[in-house]
Order: sequence, then C-alpha cells, then structure tokens
Amino acid sequence: MMLIFLRQPVVTAPGSDMLASYSEAAPPGSDPNDPTRVPFNILSGTSMSCRHVAGLVGLLKTLHPRWTPAAIRSAIMSTAQTLHNTGAAIRSYHGNDATPLSYGSGHIRPNSAMDPGLVYDLTNADYLDFLCSSGYNTEDMSCFQNYTCPSSRYKLLEDFNYPAIVFPYRRNLQQTATRRLKNVGSPGTYRIRYRTPAGFNVTVKPESLPYL
Repeated sequence: MMLIFLRQPVVTAPGSDMLASYSEAAPPGSDPNDPTRVPFNILSGTSMSCRHVAGLVGLLKTLHPRWTPAAIRSAIMSTAQTLHNTGAAIRSYHGNDATPLSYGSGHIRPNSAMDPGLVYDLTNADYLDFLCSSGYNTEDMSCFQNYTCPSSRYKLLEDFNYPAIVFPYRRNLQQTATRRLKNVGSPGTYRIRYRTPAGFNVTVKPESLPYL
C-alpha cells in the first residue's frame, strides 16, 4: 500500500545508447576471456540514467545549498516533462502512449529544476508519520524519537507531502489529499492547472497561491 502512494518510478532520464568512458580492466562484453579492451563504450539502462539524475542533484545542491533532499527531489519531479523532444507524448517500450506509472513525473529538465518556483518540502514530523504509516508502532518509534503515532495511518499516506498524488481506485468514493508548498522563487501568484481523468471529478482548493 505504501508504494502505491509513492508512485514509482519517480522520473526518467537519458539512459539509451549512452557513449561514455569505459574501464579497460574488463572486456566490453559478457565473455570474461575476451581480450578486447576499449576506452569508450555505448551502454543503455537505469545505470546510465541514474548518473544523470545524480549529477542534477549535485548541481541543485551546489546552487541551493540550503535546500533539503526533499526540496531537491521536488524540484526535479515538478519540472519534469511528459512529452519527448518532438512535442508528442512519451511512448512505452512497446510503442504505446506511456502513463505516469511508466515514466513517473516525466523526463528530467535540469534547467527548469534550477528554478522550480514552488517545492514540496518535508519536516521531521512528515518522516515520523511516514514510519508510522509503514507499520512502525509507538514502541518502535521510541528508538528514533518520543513520538506517538496517530490513529489514522491510512490518512498519513494520503497527506504525505510528496510531489505526486496517487489514490488506489475505490468506486464511487470521494478521496482527499492535502499538500504544503514552499516558495523558493520570486514573489508572485501561482494558479492551478490540471487535467481530469475520464470518469472522475477533481477539485483543487485554493485555485491560486499568492506568495508576496
């Protein structure tokens, strides 16, 4: 249940056919007896894409040393895009239109992440509530801090201040979630825009956020 609310994957990043330096201590293929050695190689996979995200995290921490890990993650997620470089929708490996369950918040945009405007930050209480919702009881929590878990653990997951809102499907049931936003940019007013999935009604309150 916990991972349903913390939608995975978080984001996507460049990871296909990446040309990079390669250790000559081992062959480029899977045969350990292959004598071939190359200074560069082309590889694909999450091992390639995670390096781009790690580099972006380092960049944001350098530019904004006071940002928390949660704020950095929020900046990356909230500025990601769900279109590829031709302006069309991102497609899955099989050529179908992908969904947030395939690409998370979208493909990272480092330039935009440097100035996200608003971030979803986390406090110590958020992390403690998250542990409570993950099955820890008050006795377990005493190992970290003198903290009593609230009675409604399900609601803790809904209101965890994460830069994505996910609900498990429950037919004909109204569900709510609360988020807190922090302005890390210039003063201004932010207005809400959203797309409603077919068959659902969505209401966001307030519809604008003034930061003066």
